[in-house]
Amino acid sequence: MIFSKSEELEDKIIEQLTQGNATIKSLHGNFASGEKLSLRAVYKAVNKLMTAGVLLKVGKRVMFDEEWVRRVGEGLRASPIAAPST
Repeated sequence: MIFSKSEELEDKIIEQLTQGNATIKSLHGNFASGEKLSLRAVYKAVNKLMTAGVLLKVGKRVMFDEEWVRRVGEGLRASPIAAPST
């Protein structure tokens, strides 16, 4: 789940893509130093995000689907989340 306490590979990919478009190999390279992830795992996670309509792949570059970004932005503006009361 995006920005939750239990961070999945898909979340990490989304976080990295907030810095700009990337190739799958460069995404993998960013993870390789601290975590043991196969290139295949990164491909699978990217494909999952593409199927969900979150990402697009143009050539070798992976980027956010602008329609998804628009829908998420509109959804957050339409229903702001209240902070939990303590």
